Amino acid sequence: MKTMKLGKTGIDISRMGLGTWSIGGGSAWGGDHDLQVVVDTIREAPKLGVNLIDTAPGYNFGNSEKIIGKALEQMNREDVVIITKCGVTWDQE
Repeated sequence: MKTMKLGKTGIDISRMGLGTWSIGGGSAWGGDHDLQVVVDTIREAPKLGVNLIDTAPGYNFGNSEKIIGKALEQMNREDVVIITKCGVTWDQE
């Protein structure tokens, strides 16, 4: 996998990232997905050279971020770079 520098940070990121919008499940994606399958997908990405994980709090009300956290429990945090979009807040009530 080809990499590039993230701005002026000196951090190397894969040119291809793992987007987690679908991983969050919800009505936009036909319901929730099998948790173990999506956790395994996140854990497998760095092994294939994909170290960039994209998420946002708006992905099914933060569910993608919770799933990424679950996957990271059994990973070396230094193996991934997590990027996110900010500014969206959700009030589910």
